[in-house]
Amino acid sequence: MFRQLFRIQKGGQNVICRKHWFPGFLLAGIALLGAAAPARANFQVQFSYNGTTVNVDGTVHQVTVTNSTGTTTYNGSYIAFGGGAFVDTSTSGSINVYNLTVGKGATNGGFNVSASIAKSNMPGTPTVATIDMSSLSITNNSGVSGKGTLTMITGDTGFTAPQRPVATLVSTMSATAAGTNNDTADVTFNSYLDNSNHQFGTTGAGIQSTPAINLSGITAGTSKSDNQSAQVDASQIPYSLTQVERISLSSGDRLSDGSSGTSLMAPAPPGWLLACTGVPFLGAAYLRRQRRAIA
Repeated sequence: MFRQLFRIQKGGQNVICRKHWFPGFLLAGIALLGAAAPARANFQVQFSYNGTTVNVDGTVHQVTVTNSTGTTTYNGSYIAFGGGAFVDTSTSGSINVYNLTVGKGATNGGFNVSASIAKSNMPGTPTVATIDMSSLSITNNSGVSGKGTLTMITGDTGFTAPQRPVATLVSTMSATAAGTNNDTADVTFNSYLDNSNHQFGTTGAGIQSTPAINLSGITAGTSKSDNQSAQVDASQIPYSLTQVERISLSSGDRLSDGSSGTSLMAPAPPGWLLACTGVPFLGAAYLRRQRRAIA
């Protein structure tokens, strides 16, 4: 069952993402600040479509697949599946996914996902806490008429810095539609801070968020980008950060490149903030230049 979920789709278009660990958002700024990545808390990414949920836990090196037949768990820092798919969590704080097929059914080919998720810097630094995603490629191989939507949730718990009564939560998203697409692509993106430190905390007490990003009507061969911010209270620790991304594509269409980021920043000079919010757009351009597709 699981091998079928992750197999390469015959006749579909497959894309190889080189393992460029280029930061999607703010990691350039973090490097300048001398950020270090200590022991992990619980860094996870989850993909959902067509009644199937695939959860990758980069902390305990575990993949869990849940669908109508039940739940199956696979353990290991490098898990390879039939058809050339793999999930790699061998590098602390990073999750790399290649040729992952989510939501395949008897008459439904599901979504194919390749991504590098370039982790959070949990527990954070006095100036910034961040999670991000880069090198994102998604193809709708479902064969179902109309648009299908893949949901991706990325989150980490245990942040203790920055700890400020006034901080800025920033979310950013950049997406490019493949030039061969027959329909437009749509992306929504939300960033959350949870003072209760729940994994994937998006509702309930202690939740604070940025305004939603909506990148709709992305035509073939074009890109769209946006960022949003909100003032939040980060005085209660530990807290978690979560980002939720929904990508809608027609069958056969592909999001050829995407990057996203969620960052909590202590008060900083406006010029520094502006420079950092430009990073994901530069990162998206870099990834588009470096990526290549093979038949």
